[in-house]
Amino acid sequence: MRSTSPLMYWFFMMKATSSANSAGSPRRFGNGTDAASESCAGCGRRCNASWTTERSKERAEDCRVPILDCNTLVGVRPQDELDVSPNALLATMKKWGVSRSIVTHTAAVYYNTAAGNDAVIEVARQHPALVAAAVINPLRSPLADLEVLRCQTAGVRIFRLCPREHGYPFSGRVGGLRAVLEALDGCRLILVDLVGLPEPCLTDDLAEALPAPTVFTVTDEQLGAAFRLGGRSPRVLIETSQLVGGGVLETAARHLGADRLLFGSGAPLLSLGSAVTSVQYAEFTDAQRQDIFEGNMTRVMQAN
Repeated sequence: MRSTSPLMYWFFMMKATSSANSAGSPRRFGNGTDAASESCAGCGRRCNASWTTERSKERAEDCRVPILDCNTLVGVRPQDELDVSPNALLATMKKWGVSRSIVTHTAAVYYNTAAGNDAVIEVARQHPALVAAAVINPLRSPLADLEVLRCQTAGVRIFRLCPREHGYPFSGRVGGLRAVLEALDGCRLILVDLVGLPEPCLTDDLAEALPAPTVFTVTDEQLGAAFRLGGRSPRVLIETSQLVGGGVLETAARHLGADRLLFGSGAPLLSLGSAVTSVQYAEFTDAQRQDIFEGNMTRVMQAN
């Protein structure tokens, strides 16, 4: 099932809300505190003039380069002292020049998929800058297939699979996973978070079964498995939130292609500011950096 609204509104009506702060720092878990950066949150380039907070803000407004984030959360995390509310996420997005984010509800990941999906659909209805991603648990097939249909009927075109939280590898040996992938035929984007899974977390026997562009969240150590699957399917994409080692982003771009990297932050569980600065200071061309921040996602969504 396909629809151009409300999802295509996200991409065709983008307005950059770039702003910037000063000084980057390594990624931090937990409190989501953003370090400042000397570069523009809109394009990553340094200004020729001396940098101040005010100058950074002016430069960001001049660049007008939107950032699209494919990996954020809203909801409740009782185990963390974090504000995971939509308003808190939107404030952080504005601070770092992120114009739109794909968002998943924590309730769908950790508690009840249907209730959490309903919640994120409502969040997206109230906040146009947030686009809903519904969570599907293939271990609950055939109920999972019905949840796909229910969410599609509600207008959802992006879906997330959570192998770690729901307890399965991304492998063809998981019978319910194949059934869910078939049910997802016609969606625009699939998100798969492999972080924390024991090896083998990803096998290449599902390469031909991917029904839509599929964005994998992987760590530096899991990149090899993602490269192997990516070599068999052009629908394999990687997001940036967990690629934190020196030169790892550049390695991913060389092996898979910069056109298959999407910006993701993991906010608010990870620092959005650090996610932005890691791409800003990576050794990319300006064109590659802009594509990772926004262009690749726009092309993927317009083509599906």
